[in-house]
Amino acid sequence: MNVNEISMWLQKSLFTPKRGSQLALGKWESVVEIITALCRHGLNPNEKYDGSTIWIHFLSLYRILQNQNREAVLLTKILKLFLRSASIDQMYWGECCLIKSFLDDLGLHKYGENILQAFRMLLSHGLDPNLSVDGGTVWDLLLQKIGPPARVGEGAISSGFLSYGANPHCKSIQSSLECLSEKKKEVVAKV
Repeated sequence: MNVNEISMWLQKSLFTPKRGSQLALGKWESVVEIITALCRHGLNPNEKYDGSTIWIHFLSLYRILQNQNREAVLLTKILKLFLRSASIDQMYWGECCLIKSFLDDLGLHKYGENILQAFRMLLSHGLDPNLSVDGGTVWDLLLQKIGPPARVGEGAISSGFLSYGANPHCKSIQSSLECLSEKKKEVVAKV
């Protein structure tokens, strides 16, 4: 068994759809240590495995566990380990785009901050905020999910995306500014 097969075995051991994740905190810390050792010994997250890659399998697992708010700090450590050598471009492959799934999670769960933290790390490793996804860009779709305050440039999320090259003139920001302008006109007209 090579290090990549061990990594996949470990991921499959951590979570199954029927039983979810049932590891105690101490076990999660051991998982981080094991993955750290696998990375030192040549783990290649981009290697094909079971119709996908180790990286994509991990991201699917990461997404599920983040949405359950499970061991967020330790999952982030594992994500950072994978990001050292994983290809961000793989997130755009295939019909089921993981970027779209991550964006959908922002609107559905109270754990959206965990997913936003993942986006920050992905941006720092080459995620293109202006990539076309599902009729918009990653940036546009993110703005639609996180709500009006961040749309007009307020907040760390917006500035983070902008610092990585997100289009400051995207349609979501423009429509928010137009809406604010109309509301301002209505208020002035009433006075």
